[in-house]
Amino acid sequence: MGSSTRRYTWAFWSASAFTGAAIFAVVLLASNLGAHYYAGMLPCAVLVVICYSLRRRQKFFRCRDRLVAKWGRPDDRHRSAYDLTRSWSDYRDGESPAGAVDDQTWSDLEMDRVFAFMDRTLTDIGQARLRMILRCPMIPRELLDERKRVVALLQKDERLRTELQARLLWFGSRECGALTTLLWGPLPPPSRLRLVYSALACLSLAAVVGCFWYGWPVLFAFLGLCVLNYDITNKIRKRGHFDFGTLRAVRQLVRFGRHLGRFSCPELDEHIRAVREAADRSRRVSRKAFWLSPARTVTGQLLDFLYEYVSLALLVEVQVFYSILSDLKRHRGDLRTLYVRIGDLDALQAVASFRAGLPYCAEPELDDQGLHLDVRDCAYPVLQNPVANSVTVENGGLFITGSNMAGKSTFLRSIGVNALLAQTIATAYANAYRASRFEIVSSMRHTDDTEAGKSYYLAEAERLLHVLNVAASKTPSLIILDEILRGTNSTERFAASLEILRYLRRQSAIPIVASHDVVLAEELSGTYDMYHFTDRCEDDGLHFDYGLKPGLSKVHNALRLLAFLGYPPEVVDPAKAWAENAT
Repeated sequence: MGSSTRRYTWAFWSASAFTGAAIFAVVLLASNLGAHYYAGMLPCAVLVVICYSLRRRQKFFRCRDRLVAKWGRPDDRHRSAYDLTRSWSDYRDGESPAGAVDDQTWSDLEMDRVFAFMDRTLTDIGQARLRMILRCPMIPRELLDERKRVVALLQKDERLRTELQARLLWFGSRECGALTTLLWGPLPPPSRLRLVYSALACLSLAAVVGCFWYGWPVLFAFLGLCVLNYDITNKIRKRGHFDFGTLRAVRQLVRFGRHLGRFSCPELDEHIRAVREAADRSRRVSRKAFWLSPARTVTGQLLDFLYEYVSLALLVEVQVFYSILSDLKRHRGDLRTLYVRIGDLDALQAVASFRAGLPYCAEPELDDQGLHLDVRDCAYPVLQNPVANSVTVENGGLFITGSNMAGKSTFLRSIGVNALLAQTIATAYANAYRASRFEIVSSMRHTDDTEAGKSYYLAEAERLLHVLNVAASKTPSLIILDEILRGTNSTERFAASLEILRYLRRQSAIPIVASHDVVLAEELSGTYDMYHFTDRCEDDGLHFDYGLKPGLSKVHNALRLLAFLGYPPEVVDPAKAWAENAT
């Protein structure tokens, strides 16, 4: 507990005790000496307000202490993969970001692990925006420089950071998946029956009033209208692309925008001003969303219950829903600005925390001149005590050979992940990172698709065609390949792999390839820079140093691994003899 928290805790409990004693004294005096002593309740009311103020400050400083304690540490909370995937899908379809990382590359690089390790966001929209940011490496340099500036500012200024984090906690979780659909997905069409709905609402209201004069017949008519209106509401709820709760989330988004707009911070003035102005322009949507039925609460269940029935009887939700739809078309841009600006501030404070928790990191040097990649002490972020490796590529490619489990795939992922982080959040888990700006694409893992009737080979062949098309574009690309064309016979695999890799070298691309095929590596030795990983076999098993070394690998461990696992000698010995004769 920090000193400020202890001070306000002591002040709160002292003030509460004094207030309780004062109230007891006033009641005692009034009971024994006269009711006029109840006038003493007025200063007691002031004391209650002071206690309330002290309690709020105590909660604020306690919250700040928790935020400071969590700074630089991973957050293992539950994440809704469905909401995050849905948010990205709707955003991508609405904005069509150029050069976005495709789903296969995201999976190949195991970016879900990296994202979970990096995600220290405090709001759902911040979490969704962080994922969107990481999916879009081909952004303008000015935007990347601004992200770098904000991250550095939040790392350095603890007071500013904790104040911003405390405000973000006020917003919290607000149905980000449905909110993204609302702001970037297709809107439901306007209804041609709005006048009919208004007429039914008026009839229901008139029936309520008429019950006092005409009795049971009008009451039965009112009940019939309620059933009809209930059916209409349910049908519209099922037909809509999002539920009414999403519109309540819009209201909270606008309210939080106005709350954040009062945050005074000259260093973030551009972001805060954009949020404030967008929130002010969207207040009309927020005011209308107020009339939608509130979310269930423990203290207000009875009022919520009554309000929902009144709302159904008078078609309040239906009329507000279609009224808001027309306003959404006019203010969608402002609501998107709120979503993006607030989400970006949350995402960037998470990036600042991620950087603070790394043993070391570098701000990358990126340019658009030629093709080059120079990385020093690069590692995969989510590993504990990883082995760092360095590599330099100047208008060429890398071909990496080596033993099983020696670190080839991890190295490929570390290069791809750091290239992605460098171009999205201006951060590399390396001592130095200098490179071109790349479109990043990979082909590392494939499976049969029985539903689509695709074999392993067909799935991989289609993926490699996409890789070739990306490489053939004018945009520089970083191509990451692991054991290509594993799903076919050795003769055709060798011939196709050789020509694919030669083709990639002729394009505006840096291909980084890992393979066990030493013959293929020898054939490409004049075209690609050769590196390898290796191991050593001892009595207690295989040992790896995970260090990248120049040249071709001369060590194979597949048969040694079978022997270590306890395969029968009748299997291992003839296999070794055959392999030695084959070489």
